Amino acid sequence: MPRLLGALAVFALMLFPVLVKADDQKYSLGFIEPGMTIADLRAADWPAGAKLFCGNDEALPEIDEKSRRAIMLTERLKASGVAPCALFGKDDDGLWRPRQIKIGSNPAAFWAIALAGDNGEPAVLAEVRMWQQNEFFAATVAALTEKFGRPEQSDVNAARWINARYEALVAHESKNGIITFLIDNALRSKVIERMAKNSVSTNPQGPHGQ
Repeated sequence: MPRLLGALAVFALMLFPVLVKADDQKYSLGFIEPGMTIADLRAADWPAGAKLFCGNDEALPEIDEKSRRAIMLTERLKASGVAPCALFGKDDDGLWRPRQIKIGSNPAAFWAIALAGDNGEPAVLAEVRMWQQNEFFAATVAALTEKFGRPEQSDVNAARWINARYEALVAHESKNGIITFLIDNALRSKVIERMAKNSVSTNPQGPHGQ
């Protein structure tokens, strides 16, 4: 499990000054795109048997305890209209456990932040986080470069694409893993604003946080 220090290093990188492209290209993995509605995300072309569950779902199935904590909805999150979501699949014992997707040809754990719409509008996808083993770093950067073009910032530890609204980032979170972000920064700003009003941490940890 990645340590908090690794997560903090990733967020420090996200604050590092970088030349921002003037366009507003969405950084999408095809059926996963920040800004899409959560309803559309649930209906996306997931692997067979996989389902997206969010902490604010009216009825959650039997999920293993560790994974349930990753999408736990606290009262403060609920008051903020923010809900963590993750992808699950049912095991042979009927228990729902995390299900992976692929970035390029390599597996990745999937976790997301849903933001309730204003004035009754549908909830939307504000941010995606995907975890992989370190060995997939170069392949993931190559796969995203093929999709998004050359990154605005890159070195041996990270690659970052950013424009006027959207951002994608691949970075070493710890010696054992990498994390890939897809972010709608306008929506993420709303998440931070709402959570701050309700005295909530601005960094939901996801299934690999502490």
